[in-house]
Amino acid sequence: MKKQILLVSALILLSTQAMASGTGYVRTGVETGVQENAWNAELSGTVDELKITEWTVAEGWFKGSNWGGFGLGYSAKKTYNEDNNHDGKTKIELSPEYGKSTKFGYVSGQLKFAQEKWGSEISGSDTIKPKVSAVVNLTPKSRLEMKALYAYTEATPTATKSNTSVWGITDGSNWTNGGTWDETTTNTDDGKSQWLEGEIQYKHDLFGGTIGTGVYYGMNIKDTYTATTTVTSSEFWYNGATPGTGGGFNNIVVNDISTSDVLSENDNYSQVDYLLNYAKYFTPIKVYASLYGEYKMFNYKYEGNKYGKKDVDKYTLGLYLNRNFDNGIGVDLELVREADLDKQTVTYADESEKEKIFTENTVAVGLKYNF
Repeated sequence: MKKQILLVSALILLSTQAMASGTGYVRTGVETGVQENAWNAELSGTVDELKITEWTVAEGWFKGSNWGGFGLGYSAKKTYNEDNNHDGKTKIELSPEYGKSTKFGYVSGQLKFAQEKWGSEISGSDTIKPKVSAVVNLTPKSRLEMKALYAYTEATPTATKSNTSVWGITDGSNWTNGGTWDETTTNTDDGKSQWLEGEIQYKHDLFGGTIGTGVYYGMNIKDTYTATTTVTSSEFWYNGATPGTGGGFNNIVVNDISTSDVLSENDNYSQVDYLLNYAKYFTPIKVYASLYGEYKMFNYKYEGNKYGKKDVDKYTLGLYLNRNFDNGIGVDLELVREADLDKQTVTYADESEKEKIFTENTVAVGLKYNF
């Protein structure tokens, strides 16, 4: 965490130095909301509402006056939730990039480095994400916007889990029977995964704003790993002598080994999003507004996720507002609702099951300084 704080501090200092001779922005903000019918790790079951909060400690982008087409972006965020099982995660990203205008439009490339810590310093992930994008002008009022991204992640491998329990029954003066139960799960998970995505949108200037429509495709790649669970149980019972007189015990030991292929949540799946959006700058009140919607189709190939082995349809609706003032200060607001179109089977802590719809409603506010 100390290294992360130093890195963010250095980036903020660098961006403030660039204010005098460059362009960019520095922003902080918070996003909070509620997930409905979400999994609560502490209760090991579904709850009707789970509150989530993400604090953007600092994010920004800047370029010096003599940097040419080069720029540098960064982000530091801290996520909290109320399942009381961990203290959220910390994520830091650093994104050097290069862009260039052409007679056809604009092309750019970005190399993003991301580091996450999950609740403590002993677990997390490191990711590298090369990204390319392009804007191709078709007419003075229309264009194609395209992007492609590849991400390679190395995360903390799944640790070995062990659980031991002891049970017994007594007649008041001695044990009559009892036993132990030892369970150990080991696996070959190396924590590595890959992500591929591509997007293309057609944009057209209309009614003083811009309307856009397109399609997005993403695919997660994670090899299966073997999880081996070894269970050793031992049981004893009193052989009939009077309790407390030193009678012997009979013992039996049972060993059982089971092996299965498992995947962590949301591994090996693909998704297709159909995009629709409209953005406009309202001159009288100096507010930029973007209203957007997405229809998403997820194709899960394995049982190891919250949906199970099935296809899922969901939608996203969002409204983004931004207001910049003459002194360089800007404020923004974003409202987002994401929900499934079909009910899913959820399991509560008491092992009861119901058909519910997964939803997430969030509101984000931010304060930005443009320079």
